[in-house]
Amino acid sequence: MGLVKAKITQGPIDEAAARPAELDAADAASRRAAARVMATRPGSEGDLLSRLAVETDRQVREAIVLSLIGLGTEVAVLGLAEHLGGEDVELRNAVVEALESMPRALEPHLDRLLVHDDADVRIFVCNVLAGLRHAGACEWLKRVLERDRHPNVCAAAIDAMMEAGTPDCIPSIRAAMARFPDEPFLAFSAELAIARIERP
Repeated sequence: MGLVKAKITQGPIDEAAARPAELDAADAASRRAAARVMATRPGSEGDLLSRLAVETDRQVREAIVLSLIGLGTEVAVLGLAEHLGGEDVELRNAVVEALESMPRALEPHLDRLLVHDDADVRIFVCNVLAGLRHAGACEWLKRVLERDRHPNVCAAAIDAMMEAGTPDCIPSIRAAMARFPDEPFLAFSAELAIARIERP
Protein backbone atom coordinates (compact mmCIF):
# COMPACT_ATOMS: atom_id res chain seq x y z
CA MET A 1 0.00 0.00 0.00
CA GLY A 2 1.56 3.27 -1.06
CA LEU A 3 1.11 6.18 1.27
CA VAL A 4 -0.38 8.59 -1.26
CA LYS A 5 -1.05 11.81 0.62
CA ALA A 6 -2.98 13.40 -2.22
CA LYS A 7 -5.74 10.82 -1.91
CA ILE A 8 -6.12 11.38 1.78
CA THR A 9 -5.97 15.15 2.00
CA GLN A 10 -8.59 15.90 -0.65
CA GLY A 11 -11.66 17.78 0.50
CA PRO A 12 -12.49 19.72 3.67
CA ILE A 13 -12.54 18.11 7.08
CA ASP A 14 -15.26 18.91 9.58
CA GLU A 15 -13.09 18.89 12.70
CA ALA A 16 -16.02 19.35 15.03
CA ALA A 17 -17.75 16.31 13.56
CA ALA A 18 -14.69 14.08 13.35
CA ARG A 19 -14.46 12.70 16.88
CA PRO A 20 -12.23 9.81 18.00
CA ALA A 21 -15.32 7.67 18.45
CA GLU A 22 -15.93 7.89 14.73
CA LEU A 23 -12.86 5.74 14.14
CA ASP A 24 -15.35 2.92 14.69
CA ALA A 25 -18.06 4.35 12.42
CA ALA A 26 -19.76 2.01 9.98
CA ASP A 27 -18.80 4.07 6.92
CA ALA A 28 -15.20 4.37 5.79
CA ALA A 29 -15.49 8.09 5.01
CA SER A 30 -16.24 8.92 8.65
CA ARG A 31 -13.40 6.73 9.89
CA ARG A 32 -11.00 8.35 7.42
CA ALA A 33 -12.05 11.86 8.44
CA ALA A 34 -11.63 11.03 12.13
CA ALA A 35 -8.17 9.57 11.52
CA ARG A 36 -7.07 12.67 9.61
CA VAL A 37 -8.19 15.05 12.36
CA MET A 38 -6.44 13.01 15.05
CA ALA A 39 -3.08 13.81 13.45
CA THR A 40 -3.37 17.18 15.20
CA ARG A 41 -4.35 15.76 18.58
CA PRO A 42 -1.42 14.64 20.77
CA GLY A 43 -2.29 11.58 22.79
CA SER A 44 -4.47 10.03 20.11
CA GLU A 45 -1.89 7.39 19.16
CA GLY A 46 -3.59 4.66 21.19
CA ASP A 47 -6.93 5.16 19.45
CA LEU A 48 -5.29 5.23 16.02
CA LEU A 49 -3.24 2.10 16.70
CA SER A 50 -6.24 0.21 18.03
CA ARG A 51 -8.17 1.02 14.86
CA LEU A 52 -5.22 0.15 12.63
CA ALA A 53 -5.14 -3.36 14.11
CA VAL A 54 -8.64 -4.11 12.79
CA GLU A 55 -9.10 -1.71 9.85
CA THR A 56 -9.55 -3.28 6.40
CA ASP A 57 -10.27 -0.25 4.22
CA ARG A 58 -7.12 0.82 2.36
CA GLN A 59 -7.74 4.56 2.44
CA VAL A 60 -8.63 4.54 6.14
CA ARG A 61 -5.42 2.63 6.84
CA GLU A 62 -3.45 5.20 4.87
CA ALA A 63 -5.05 8.01 6.86
CA ILE A 64 -4.27 6.29 10.16
CA VAL A 65 -0.65 5.61 9.22
CA LEU A 66 -0.12 9.16 7.99
CA SER A 67 -1.58 10.54 11.21
CA LEU A 68 0.78 8.36 13.24
CA ILE A 69 3.70 9.64 11.13
CA GLY A 70 2.54 13.18 11.82
CA LEU A 71 2.39 12.58 15.56
CA GLY A 72 5.87 11.01 15.39
CA THR A 73 6.00 9.86 19.00
CA GLU A 74 7.56 6.86 20.70
CA VAL A 75 4.10 5.33 21.11
CA ALA A 76 3.45 5.76 17.38
CA VAL A 77 6.79 4.21 16.38
CA LEU A 78 6.55 1.20 18.67
CA GLY A 79 2.89 0.63 17.83
CA LEU A 80 3.63 0.65 14.12
CA ALA A 81 6.63 -1.63 14.62
CA GLU A 82 4.38 -4.29 16.15
CA HIS A 83 2.98 -4.92 12.66
CA LEU A 84 6.39 -5.78 11.17
CA GLY A 85 5.95 -9.39 12.20
CA GLY A 86 2.35 -9.65 11.03
CA GLU A 87 0.88 -11.70 8.19
CA ASP A 88 -0.79 -8.72 6.47
CA VAL A 89 1.72 -7.93 3.70
CA GLU A 90 0.05 -4.68 2.66
CA LEU A 91 0.02 -3.32 6.20
CA ARG A 92 3.57 -4.51 6.83
CA ASN A 93 4.82 -2.71 3.73
CA ALA A 94 3.00 0.46 4.78
CA VAL A 95 4.65 0.25 8.19
CA VAL A 96 8.10 -0.13 6.61
CA GLU A 97 7.45 3.01 4.54
CA ALA A 98 6.16 4.85 7.60
CA LEU A 99 9.16 3.99 9.76
CA GLU A 100 11.53 5.02 6.99
CA SER A 101 9.95 8.47 7.13
CA MET A 102 10.40 8.76 10.93
CA PRO A 103 14.18 8.58 11.45
CA ARG A 104 14.33 10.79 14.53
CA ALA A 105 11.50 9.06 16.32
CA LEU A 106 12.73 5.60 15.31
CA GLU A 107 16.42 6.01 16.13
CA PRO A 108 16.17 5.55 19.95
CA HIS A 109 14.41 2.21 19.44
CA LEU A 110 16.49 0.60 16.72
CA ASP A 111 18.82 -1.25 19.09
CA ARG A 112 15.82 -2.82 20.81
CA LEU A 113 14.05 -3.69 17.57
CA LEU A 114 17.17 -5.28 16.07
CA VAL A 115 17.25 -7.84 18.89
CA HIS A 116 13.50 -8.48 18.87
CA ASP A 117 12.53 -12.09 19.65
CA ASP A 118 10.73 -12.38 16.29
CA ALA A 119 13.21 -12.87 13.44
CA ASP A 120 10.67 -11.46 10.98
CA VAL A 121 10.64 -8.18 12.89
CA ARG A 122 14.44 -8.04 12.75
CA ILE A 123 14.36 -8.75 9.00
CA PHE A 124 11.95 -5.90 8.32
CA VAL A 125 13.86 -3.51 10.56
CA CYS A 126 16.84 -4.22 8.29
CA ASN A 127 14.61 -3.32 5.35
CA VAL A 128 13.73 -0.06 7.09
CA LEU A 129 17.42 0.71 7.57
CA ALA A 130 17.99 0.27 3.84
CA GLY A 131 15.57 3.09 3.12
CA LEU A 132 16.19 5.23 6.18
CA ARG A 133 19.11 7.19 4.72
CA HIS A 134 20.52 7.56 8.21
CA ALA A 135 24.22 8.16 8.78
CA GLY A 136 24.29 5.39 11.38
CA ALA A 137 22.56 2.75 9.24
CA CYS A 138 25.77 0.98 8.37
CA GLU A 139 26.81 0.67 12.03
CA TRP A 140 23.47 -0.87 13.00
CA LEU A 141 23.69 -3.32 10.10
CA LYS A 142 27.24 -4.25 11.00
CA ARG A 143 26.09 -5.20 14.50
CA VAL A 144 23.38 -7.40 13.00
CA LEU A 145 25.92 -9.19 10.79
CA GLU A 146 28.30 -9.71 13.69
CA ARG A 147 25.76 -10.92 16.25
CA ASP A 148 22.51 -12.24 14.80
CA ARG A 149 22.23 -16.03 14.73
CA HIS A 150 19.52 -16.25 12.07
CA PRO A 151 20.82 -16.53 8.50
CA ASN A 152 17.73 -14.87 7.04
CA VAL A 153 18.20 -11.83 9.27
CA CYS A 154 21.84 -11.58 8.22
CA ALA A 155 20.82 -11.94 4.58
CA ALA A 156 18.38 -9.05 5.04
CA ALA A 157 21.15 -6.97 6.58
CA ILE A 158 23.41 -7.77 3.63
CA ASP A 159 20.66 -6.76 1.20
CA ALA A 160 20.31 -3.50 3.11
CA MET A 161 24.07 -2.97 2.79
CA MET A 162 23.58 -2.73 -0.98
CA GLU A 163 21.82 0.59 -0.28
CA ALA A 164 23.44 1.73 2.95
CA GLY A 165 26.82 0.00 2.94
CA THR A 166 30.24 1.66 2.94
CA PRO A 167 33.70 0.09 2.51
CA ASP A 168 34.17 -0.30 6.26
CA CYS A 169 31.14 -2.64 6.27
CA ILE A 170 32.86 -5.23 4.09
CA PRO A 171 34.68 -7.05 6.96
CA SER A 172 31.34 -7.55 8.71
CA ILE A 173 29.81 -8.93 5.52
CA ARG A 174 32.69 -11.38 5.16
CA ALA A 175 32.37 -12.35 8.83
CA ALA A 176 28.70 -13.21 8.26
CA MET A 177 29.66 -15.35 5.27
CA ALA A 178 32.12 -17.25 7.47
CA ARG A 179 29.51 -17.78 10.20
CA PHE A 180 27.04 -19.35 7.76
CA PRO A 181 29.18 -21.40 5.37
CA ASP A 182 26.29 -23.71 4.47
CA GLU A 183 23.95 -20.93 3.29
CA PRO A 184 24.65 -20.36 -0.42
CA PHE A 185 21.95 -17.69 -0.78
CA LEU A 186 23.68 -15.62 1.91
CA ALA A 187 27.08 -16.01 0.26
CA PHE A 188 25.63 -14.98 -3.10
CA SER A 189 24.02 -11.86 -1.62
CA ALA A 190 27.22 -11.05 0.24
CA GLU A 191 29.33 -11.17 -2.91
CA LEU A 192 26.84 -8.92 -4.71
CA ALA A 193 26.87 -6.43 -1.83
CA ILE A 194 30.65 -6.34 -1.68
CA ALA A 195 30.88 -5.82 -5.44
CA ARG A 196 28.36 -2.98 -5.26
CA ILE A 197 30.11 -1.29 -2.36
CA GLU A 198 33.52 -1.60 -4.01
CA ARG A 199 32.26 -0.36 -7.36
CA PRO A 200 34.02 2.96 -8.18
